[in-house]
Amino acid sequence: MANAQTTPTAAPGNAPLSTRRAVIAVVICCILAAALITTIYVFHAPQGVQATVAAIAAGIGGSVLQRAFPGGVTAVSATVAVVGLIWVHPQAVQGPSRTVTRTVHVPPAKCPHTLNPMALVQAGHLIANSHPKSTSGLGAAHIDNVISLDGSADVQKYETVCLTVSRYSVAVDRSCSSLSKGDRHTLFVMSAPASATAGLWVNYNARLNSLNTDCSTKYDGQRHSLARGYYIASEQGDVIQH
Repeated sequence: MANAQTTPTAAPGNAPLSTRRAVIAVVICCILAAALITTIYVFHAPQGVQATVAAIAAGIGGSVLQRAFPGGVTAVSATVAVVGLIWVHPQAVQGPSRTVTRTVHVPPAKCPHTLNPMALVQAGHLIANSHPKSTSGLGAAHIDNVISLDGSADVQKYETVCLTVSRYSVAVDRSCSSLSKGDRHTLFVMSAPASATAGLWVNYNARLNSLNTDCSTKYDGQRHSLARGYYIASEQGDVIQH
């Protein structure tokens, strides 16, 4: 008597066994794809790690589909293709560029040989000159040019004043200014007797202190006071803050 061959059947009320296998296989493949996408797009893993995860996902997914669909070479091939596309995509698409800001400190522009550009304009209010008993030996000076650190006439916090004193020139850099846009400050060259040395040092120290306090107005009093017995040895002009 021949033996009867039995075929696995699902329990009454349940889906066929082949359908359940297909659903489970699809769920597993979705989990593998999610893991690969997370590795690439969320964790931004190195390419070597991405390739390893892609190979594992392709292997497991292909094995699961092969068992769910025996002989389904097309399903396995599709799985490998999808995994490959997921992994190759970020290699071909560049991420958004990042802007890197670098602060570059450059030396101030040198005094030009011409009057162009020139930040100096006519003084709004001339400063009254003193009348020393003798101007002998106090010298004479001329303001040749005033420029910003980049060499233009748009002066902001810093400026370079090009002076000619007697027979030589000198560049004087204004340390900084607490003025606002549109304000102006008056420039002139002052000569003072030796008795004013102490007062001049006070002004100079105020300049140094302002360098360390980001243009603080605390020392404006010292910067605005003139030494006793001073003599204005040049023309006067204003620089407008930009």
